[in-house]
Amino acid sequence: MRLIKLLSLILIIFTSICCENKVTKTDTKTDVKLDSTITPVQKNIKSIISKSNGKTTKGSVTVITKIFSVLGKNNDTATFYWPLISDCPKAIADSINKTIDKLGITESSAKDLQSEYADCSCGTIGSWFDVNCDSSTILSISITIETMGAYPDSYLQRLNFNTKTGSLLQLTDLLNKDSLTTVTNLLNIQLKKSVDKGLKTIIDQEGDAAGNEIDILNQSSFTKEMLNNFIITSKGITFYYSFNFPHAVKALEPDNDFLLTWKILKPYLLSK
Repeated sequence: MRLIKLLSLILIIFTSICCENKVTKTDTKTDVKLDSTITPVQKNIKSIISKSNGKTTKGSVTVITKIFSVLGKNNDTATFYWPLISDCPKAIADSINKTIDKLGITESSAKDLQSEYADCSCGTIGSWFDVNCDSSTILSISITIETMGAYPDSYLQRLNFNTKTGSLLQLTDLLNKDSLTTVTNLLNIQLKKSVDKGLKTIIDQEGDAAGNEIDILNQSSFTKEMLNNFIITSKGITFYYSFNFPHAVKALEPDNDFLLTWKILKPYLLSK
């Protein structure tokens, strides 16, 4: 009997240990982990990806989704989602929110939006945003703004903030200035692959009618002046190239987002 009790006790202990290890593994998988080779500067960057989903509480700030709607012609409704920063020092929140407010998609501008939209159900007709990164030092947000004129359109504003100061980040706040030529060359290698693929698609679909688009692609090239169109995530820095195709053939634009991982960027990161 004592032997049976002892075996039962051992089984209970073994089961408890296994369950505990299982939970630990599950929790680990749900966390965002960065490459073990990166520096402490990069370890502050944790990606929290969401699409207008209410409240993001990780990181050094809280991003709240504010929503308002305006009524247009024929009772059409335009709905706007935009980020409001809180849960950080007031001066920092005010600085970030003021920069976002300059885009003109806030509740304070609802009257102007309403006036334009009520006449024609046109103008700025909607917005939403993504939080790409909310870390202890960095907030990266992409805001999509929808418009309606002769045809529907949209454009993106990508904003990266230092959450210790509330100021916008430039690439030279993250990487050494001497590395910009190398970064540009790395991006152009990726861009050429995208362009080559795009040329084949356009020629197959458009034939002789694609002359203008072919010229645009053949002249495509990153310059150092284009490097501030980027977002920050746990994987690295993603840069964007604007091909600016005419609206009628915009769907034929090649991929325009190019990731440089933290592993690639490690030698060029500022040490501060």
